Formats: sequence, structure tokens, C-alpha cells
Amino acid sequence: MNMWLRKEHRFLGRVMISGGWSPAIILLQPDLELHIFMPGLYRIDIDNEVPKLIEGQLDVWDLRIGDGAISVSSRQDDFNSLNEKIQLHEKEKDVFTQNYYKKIWTEIIFLPKTCTFIKIGSINISDEWGITFYPEKNNNILFRFFTNNRNPRGLPNVFSTVDRSLYFRNIKQWSFDDIQKYLNLLTSCLLFFTGSPISSELLVGRYEKEVIFVQFKNISNPNAYICPSPYNACVELKEKSLLTFPTKFIEKVEELYDDPDREKTLILLSYFKILYTAIYDEAKIAFSFQLMESLANYKKIKFKRSTKFDEYIGKALDAIKTEGPFVVDPTYVKEIARKYRNEVFHGNYFETMPKIDHLISILPEGYKRDLPVLLQAIVAMIGVNFILEIDFKQMIAIKRKMY
Repeated sequence: MNMWLRKEHRFLGRVMISGGWSPAIILLQPDLELHIFMPGLYRIDIDNEVPKLIEGQLDVWDLRIGDGAISVSSRQDDFNSLNEKIQLHEKEKDVFTQNYYKKIWTEIIFLPKTCTFIKIGSINISDEWGITFYPEKNNNILFRFFTNNRNPRGLPNVFSTVDRSLYFRNIKQWSFDDIQKYLNLLTSCLLFFTGSPISSELLVGRYEKEVIFVQFKNISNPNAYICPSPYNACVELKEKSLLTFPTKFIEKVEELYDDPDREKTLILLSYFKILYTAIYDEAKIAFSFQLMESLANYKKIKFKRSTKFDEYIGKALDAIKTEGPFVVDPTYVKEIARKYRNEVFHGNYFETMPKIDHLISILPEGYKRDLPVLLQAIVAMIGVNFILEIDFKQMIAIKRKMY
């Protein structure tokens, strides 16, 4: 578990539970686990009375938690027993009067999914946002797309972690709410360039270089975004396109979010997550064909009867470098993928497949050896072209080692 803060902090906060607000003594641990002490009987295990919102002030920061918990537990005791542990301070005694001393108190141990710190008195807009992507290997890959400066930036002294975030600016400055609504779409679009699903574990908002917003995300399963396959295909961009990528990418995310068909885009991107986490090579090839059909439908192209989509396959093939001259008919590649789809998804793959074996046998050695990665590369480049509108001539297909 990450240690996000330099030390434990104690403060008087408030907790929304059972439909109302209650004052609480809160001990915030360096790993963001909260020990919440509050008057009243709240039975987490029996009645599922879990805090919905937790708020407080920590030094010059407003603390806000309201995205649920990774883990939560509770225990009940009388005030005198708990007071030996928490020892109410004088200011706290002004809040918890004698009436509270006669009640049963509850201690709730709460590990939040996210924990947000907002600088007190700051404006609600950042002129630059930083995102630390997870896992770390993906964050390192994406540095090339956003910045060449790999030196960590400083965070206020209350935080113990370094800021390895990738920063971007855009003309339309994003508010604290904006970054939350764009984040899923933003990270989903970036999976083309990592060849694996990605998440984020740190958001940092800065205004005139001052940190005014920090949000930590606890990763409940550190293996959740590690792909089972040893190799996947991802897309690299040429230098000319990299120079303008940060600005154009953020503008594209805004455009896609405002598009009435945003949900269709997110569904399509979720299909790519499935493709990148497929275990078996045969499933990669078969699902690549399914994605070809989905991409054609996304672009309103007739997949079966039209050669229009074959042109896009051809452009993707042209962007893939091979050893020596070799021209592959796009319809030929599509036919291999289609036959794999039919055999795998229709349950016939356990039989011999002479037709598929014959088609593959006349491919160049590199294509035969890396056929699953080749198909991934083709659909990934078409996805980048259709969704992000980046020209095929600016792309390079990369075979990435996943672990």
C-alpha cells in the first residue's frame, strides 16, 4: 500500500451516514486509511450503514471523500472506553457535549477508493493538469506523448509521494469537476499507445504553478491492469505528430465527450480493453475480426459487401514495416481473421483447420510468427484513425513486451 502522507493527521470532520450528517473525530493514516470515531450505533456488517461522504480540513486543505471504500469495518463501544483511545481535545469537547457521553460510539475503519485535497480559498480551475498513470510502466511509455521532462515535480510538504504526473494544458481550462468527467474517456483513448488498459493513481491540478488540487486513488488490486499475454501491439507516433499530440488529444477528448454518440465510443474502447487482455493468440485474432466489424459499424461502413474498409486495412498494413518487400492483399488478411473468428467463436477450433493453415502458410515469416500481434496492430491503427483522427502516415506499429 502506498504511503501518500508524511504522517498521521487528526481532525474534527463530519460524516454523512444513514441519511444525515454527524460530527466525527477522524484519524487519517499515511496510507489514507481513516479511523472515524462518532456517536451513535452504526452497524456496517448488519445494516450496511456505510459513510457516503466524509469531509474535513487538514492544514490548508479541504479533504473530501465520497467515492466509496475498498474496505470498511466497524466496532461499537461506550464513550469512556473509546475516550481512552481518542482523548477529546478542548475544542472537540465544545462539539461533543455531555449528551454524547451517554451514547454508544462507533469506530469505523474506512479505506477510501479516492481521497481528494482541495486548497482552501483556491479557484475551481487549473491551468494545467497532471496525471500519474497506472501501472508505472504505462506511465513511463506515455511520457513520450506528453513531455520529454522526466524530472518529478514537487508537491506540498504534507504529501510524501513524488509527482511523476504527465502534464497537459489546453485552451479551455478544466475545472475540478471537468477532470472527473473526462478522465475515463481520456485514459481509455490512451490504451492504443500502451497496448494495455490503464488507470490513474494521482491527479494534480496547478494554477500558475501552485498546487491547488490533489486526488489519490488507492488501487485495490495491483495486478488488475497487468496483461496476461507476453506481447501486445501498440501504436507509436512519428515526431511530427508527437509535437502537436498533447493539445490535439485533449481537444479531441473534449469533442468526443460532447458528441451525442459518446457512449458508442466508450463501448468501442471497452472492446479494445478486452482485446488487450485476451490470453490466447487464437482469441486475439478472432476478436480482432470482431473489432473490425465494430469499427466499420462505428464509421457507418458496410463491412461485408464494401471494399471501403479493406482500404483502411491496407493503410494499416502499409504502416507496418516488414523485412524485405512483401505486399499482402487486405482482403486476404481479413479472410484469415474471419475464418479464425468462425472457428473459435463457433466452437470448431479444436478440430484441424486446413483452410486457415493454408492461408497462413503463404504469409512472410514475420507475419506468421506474430499474426496475433499483427491483427492487433491493424485494428489499433484503424481505431486511432477513426476515433482520434490521426493519419496512418503518422503511425508506427510496435510489438511491446508486456512483462
